[in-house]
Parts: sequence; C-alpha cells; structure tokens
Amino acid sequence: MALFDLRQDGFFYDPTGEQVVVFGVADLQCFFAALDQCFEAPIGRKILYAAADAEELVLQSTSFSIPKWFGKKSILRDMNQRFVSMGWGVLEPSAIKYPIHDALSVGFALAHHEHSTGLRWNIEWSQQSSEHIRFAFQSKPQTMHPAARPNISGWGRNVSSSPTAMQTVLDIDERPYGFFVSDQRSAFLPVAFFHILVDQLRGRQQSTTAHTETDLAFPADSAHGDLFVTFAGAAKRMFQDSTTPVFVRHDQDWQELLAHRLTNFGFGSVEVVQSVIGGGEVTVFSVRSSIPAIVCGVLMGMWERCHGSRCKATVTIHANKLQLSIKKPEVDY
Repeated sequence: MALFDLRQDGFFYDPTGEQVVVFGVADLQCFFAALDQCFEAPIGRKILYAAADAEELVLQSTSFSIPKWFGKKSILRDMNQRFVSMGWGVLEPSAIKYPIHDALSVGFALAHHEHSTGLRWNIEWSQQSSEHIRFAFQSKPQTMHPAARPNISGWGRNVSSSPTAMQTVLDIDERPYGFFVSDQRSAFLPVAFFHILVDQLRGRQQSTTAHTETDLAFPADSAHGDLFVTFAGAAKRMFQDSTTPVFVRHDQDWQELLAHRLTNFGFGSVEVVQSVIGGGEVTVFSVRSSIPAIVCGVLMGMWERCHGSRCKATVTIHANKLQLSIKKPEVDY
C-alpha cells in the first residue's frame, strides 16, 4: 500500500500512475446491481470488457512488459501481486479466489491472460460460490491491438492539483487476498474503468423507469446527460442500501462527513457552498471529481438521509468542477 499515491485533494493513484478510487465491495455490488436495472438488457459483459480494457491500459506500461527471452516468470508474479494489492482476490490459471464481483473480476483476469499470452481470448465463467469463480478461455482469431484510452465526457476530466501525499487516513487491514477498510472488504478500481463503461453504454436502450427515482436535472446542451443521471441514480441507490449514518447540525459537520465518505476514498473533493442547515434555501455542493456522476448520486442519498425527505437536484457545469444544488421538491411524495 505504501506505493499508492493518496493525495490530500482526494485523487488517488496506483503504483503505475493510474488514477483509482477505493470502493467497498458491498457498495460496488449494490452499485452494479442498480446500474444493471437501468437498462433493458443485462450489462454484465459491458462491465467485463470495460474492466479488461482498463487493466490492459496498465499492463501496457513498461513495468509489466513481457520480455522475449528471460524474466517472464518475474513479470507474471508481479502481475499476480498487483491483483492482490488492488484488492481483487487471488488469480490462478483457471480460477479467482475471493473475487469482488463476478463480471468485474473476470474482466481483470481476462486482461492478465491476454497480456501474458499476447493473444485475444473469449472467456466463459461460472461462480461456484461467493469465494470462488472458475473460468475457461477459448482462442479468438483476432489480432491483438492495444486498448485505446476512453473518450472522457467533459464532466469527467478532472485531475489532481495537489502533489502532496496525505497521511494515511484509511484504516487499511491487508489480507493475503486483498484488504479491508474499517471492517469492510474494499478494492481499488481504476477511474478509467468507469470512463470506458460510460463509452460502452452510450446509445444502449435504457429501461422506461431508469430515471423515475432520480430527480436530477442535467444541462441539456451537455453530451450524454442521460448516462450521468443513470450513474448518479445507481450511486444514490447504493448509498440508500448502506447503513452510513448522516447526522448534520452545522456546515462543518457536512464537510467532515464528505471528507470521510468521499475525499478519503479517492473520489475527489467536495465543498459545501451553502446549506439549508446554514440558513440557505438550497444546499449547494461544489464537486471536483473524475467520476462526478457517482459523487452526485452519493450526495443526493446523503442529503435525503440527513433531511428525511426526497430531493430535487440540479447540476451546473463549470470549467474544472460542477455544482450540485439540492432542495426539497415542490410536492413531496
């Protein structure tokens, strides 16, 4: 964990320099379940290939370059150690022990196999229990072209402005198969994974009820606003399924809670511009994050738990941040 770059502004980087966030395993399973319900067809394969492409971007780096003659075993050992360090479980030739999510874990495993062989493969898997996934590869007659960097929507282009590493605020308990944070099994996920997933879901048919529980207005002139709302809705549902308490009496309570729930896990920085508790008519958050849709969804869930009411939210996009304004709907139901 010492090689991870955890910065004070809430932007985290893995040892290869790729931006990452820390997700509780229970949270990410809730998030993907909620996201899957937003589409007419299952998105498991989309998650798998987004994970594979994101991990391939890392493995393409020189530190994991497969030598032509000697040293391959050492590189494969480093790749397996990365799998554990990221919190994804233990990777074996045809199985994953202690996976964090079926499609996600299998996608990371596919990237490792393709990188080690230099070939493209199809993969089929079966999850025999929550702690064991078996998989098999079938050859794929396709030239292995490098994975491309995702097209990032304007609302996801933020990067760190602070070169200062933060003191360890996460209570990380390392295990042979991953790590726990505050008694919850957790994992590092590449931010590129979420950007690739947004790319892959563009134009996919959403269910008719996808946005009914997320009263969020997104600028009409911004690209892919429907996916922003969809990801925010899944994140809001994820928070609603959690047991995180939200007790706020002053604006400073908000700030401490946001740091504990978001900044300290690599989701960027959130500032309270004004709040209903502080006397404003609307609560306004300033969000600086590379995955702001997820942050906005969590903020909406937190606001509703704090105030015991449904909320109505509006997003305003600025050059290097966005603002989320939240208030009670005109008619609460």
